[in-house]
Amino acid sequence: MKKTSMISKILIIVPTVLILLAMVIIIATSSGNPSKVLEAAIPLVESNFDAVTYYKIAQLPPKSEAEFSYDDYPEGTVPCATTVFSSYSQLETLINNTYTPVTAQMILSSEVNGSPRYFDHNGVLCKTIAPTDTSYNKDFSTYTVAVANVSSKSADVIVTVPLKNGGTEELRMKMVKSGEKWLLEEMVY
Repeated sequence: MKKTSMISKILIIVPTVLILLAMVIIIATSSGNPSKVLEAAIPLVESNFDAVTYYKIAQLPPKSEAEFSYDDYPEGTVPCATTVFSSYSQLETLINNTYTPVTAQMILSSEVNGSPRYFDHNGVLCKTIAPTDTSYNKDFSTYTVAVANVSSKSADVIVTVPLKNGGTEELRMKMVKSGEKWLLEEMVY
């Protein structure tokens, strides 16, 4: 009788312990690892600021006029210097590795006066000439990054950026997991 009672208790206890252990593992893995998520956020923030510079505040630098003829390019456009990207596909890679597919497509298809902001012309990265936004007040040369609300599929990214005229501003970004890589849901500046 004692042996049967002991086996009955074991048969009840072991599955219960296994269920509890499984729940602990699920909770631990679903919450995400904040330090790993922060490690993923920092290069995304840097790439976001690069993209903001290329698409919102300024543009990629043009080749010097001695290196090309305006007649070889569509009106209002110039080839970009190869100091940052040597091809349009490299620019595409930066954008596609930084933002979700919907946002990346929106950025890559952005226009200036009805013409594509950046495009490939006979294998050369080109841009439509646009004015620079000199009113932009944030200084991307130094900033701090933090993450909050971390899960295995998403996290909030908080970036504190100094302002050129003093003080700081907090920018909030949403980072989501796509397969094995993290991406930003939108361009933030």
